Amino acid sequence: MRRLILIAALAAVLVLPESAAADEVDPGLLWMDGRLSDLTEGSVVAEPSYSAQDTSPVQRAEQNGSFIVTYKGAFPEDAKTAFQYALDTWSRYLDVTVPIRVEANWKVLGAGKLGTAGPTKLLSGFPGAPSGHWYPIALANQIAGTDLDAKSVDITSNFASTQKSFYFGTDGRTPRGKFDFVSVVMHEIGHGLGLTGTADVVGTNGTIGSPPKYTASAIYDVFVVNSNAKPLFGGFKTKTPELKQALTSGGLFWYGANGVAATPGTAPRLFAPTTWSDSSVYHLDEETFAAGSADSLMSPMLDDEESQHRVGPVIRGILSDIGWTLAPVAPAYLYFLDVPAGTQPGELLLTQPKVAVLNGRGYTVAEDNETVITLSLVGTGGDAALSCDGGLVKTAKEGLAKYTGCRIEGTGIGLRVVAWAEGLTSAESPPFVVIRRGNFRGLTAGVSRDE
Repeated sequence: MRRLILIAALAAVLVLPESAAADEVDPGLLWMDGRLSDLTEGSVVAEPSYSAQDTSPVQRAEQNGSFIVTYKGAFPEDAKTAFQYALDTWSRYLDVTVPIRVEANWKVLGAGKLGTAGPTKLLSGFPGAPSGHWYPIALANQIAGTDLDAKSVDITSNFASTQKSFYFGTDGRTPRGKFDFVSVVMHEIGHGLGLTGTADVVGTNGTIGSPPKYTASAIYDVFVVNSNAKPLFGGFKTKTPELKQALTSGGLFWYGANGVAATPGTAPRLFAPTTWSDSSVYHLDEETFAAGSADSLMSPMLDDEESQHRVGPVIRGILSDIGWTLAPVAPAYLYFLDVPAGTQPGELLLTQPKVAVLNGRGYTVAEDNETVITLSLVGTGGDAALSCDGGLVKTAKEGLAKYTGCRIEGTGIGLRVVAWAEGLTSAESPPFVVIRRGNFRGLTAGVSRDE
């Protein structure tokens, strides 16, 4: 079984506004180039694979407005489909008011590399900036409420055109020997959104902050502490062996309130191997957040066969801590993904009901395994009654309730199947008729909800 090493190469070079390249940015701002994060193919490992599937569809077409992607090079159509699926999945979790522009390049990369991505710029001093630290441009745009650099993309990504082991499916069922492209894209977009910073090790010294004075750091760096809760930025002098020791201590943690809240009783552990690597600090710890955990998306390793199509609670907490406004994830209403289509009385429905739990923005709440959903049949005239194998009450699994063996006994007119859950807006099918002789008018998609 092969493993991918997700490497975050996160050093940045300060570029002052006087430079020619800075002419596109408001001259009142300081900015520095963001460095891309590499994803490379690793060695063979023996542990079993895990596939964390998120097959529940996203419902709203306007989800695509959160990200605007430009494909360059001979980007395969199936890769575009997977890429867009990854962006659509990210859209479920972020409250995006200024579209995030992503450039996706299909090109030859270095040996063993599958992809690279990162913010094109880190900005400081922009309107509404909550601190003097550096923010990835996609986040800075959201805080400022405007596109601070309309002539440039926000995230640059590159993917290996010569790589033959990508799996471009979106079902999370990655075959042995293949690497899930959706997971790769989602991971790299996470770095572009803000899991990035300025820490580095050079020789015997550790550094953190932006040169030359190192008086400000990337906003992510502010929340990184050692095992004694001593912050790396501000708690250690930069360009010192003491900082190098901390960066390679094996004991670095996230100390932002929202990230900590996602792991009650402890702070989320970050990846900090005793030998510094480009994956250090800006990933969650591999052992703590291994394949199968809700937050494995941002750990530094990805096995073949493994997939992770969700943004877990720790990652969401980190994004909130650095300044992102998150989309609501609480269930709000029900929706028929597969609307029951009928047949003759007593026979199985041609289409079995499948109900999704959606949040207030219309996205499937894939984290929901608690909502209890009940089906009922309403209508007038006749003796129609609905039954399903296992009953009419189901608990959502990954935001879905799938019914089987459903049929309608008896006859009726103006019949409607209703999905109900306590505290949520119910879903209701269009009216239909069941008669013993004559034509049966099948159902089409429908949903009722409070506007």
